[in-house]
Amino acid sequence: MSRKIARVSQLLALAATGLLFLITSGCSSGIAPKGRESSGSPSQANASPAGSSGVPRPSLGCYADRTLNAPAPFHLSWKLDDSTGHSDWEADVTANTIDGTWTNSTGTRKIHGIRNDSSSWQMAFAAFPFGSQAGHFRMLYGTAMTANGHETVNGYDTTKYAIDTTHASAADAVALTYALGAKGYITGTALADKEGCVVKFSLDEAFEQHDGTLDKEHLDVGMTKQ
Repeated sequence: MSRKIARVSQLLALAATGLLFLITSGCSSGIAPKGRESSGSPSQANASPAGSSGVPRPSLGCYADRTLNAPAPFHLSWKLDDSTGHSDWEADVTANTIDGTWTNSTGTRKIHGIRNDSSSWQMAFAAFPFGSQAGHFRMLYGTAMTANGHETVNGYDTTKYAIDTTHASAADAVALTYALGAKGYITGTALADKEGCVVKFSLDEAFEQHDGTLDKEHLDVGMTKQ
């Protein structure tokens, strides 16, 4: 996790630089990198890019916000498989309590926070890896993330998004290559409620390392109304 956080924070800055270069140079057209055709897949042909007119822009920032200030009780599930093994965070969250467990290869730890006990509240919140995902999720805005219908999931009415960086436009692919590496990719689905909160997502991610190998991980994350 720490290696990924460091890499993403550094490469997001590079991605921003790449986008600025495209804007100032007028090079928004051209040949997409291999595997990132601008035409998109057949299933995405009639889909709308995330953030386009009338389509809410999905965000993961709500996980931190709703955990700290739950508008209504919900269950939070965050599952990660990466090079270190399997990690699983499960918790019931209310406006005043956070109760659950964090399980990985070293065992299971209890998560318990009470709002009027600032120490326990902060420790319970800090147990979740919110920051590691929310930042680079913003890279997907645009042609790598397209609205693809509606679905009711976990008690929420949502817009469903198909995610596939290999079908990003030529312009978007430049920034994604900076962040993921030439062989890196992100694929999966995300479902966002009317406020744009991604209440459920499943992603397969691969970050190219300096030696050309891929650092892969799989995430299944969601919040469920109680």
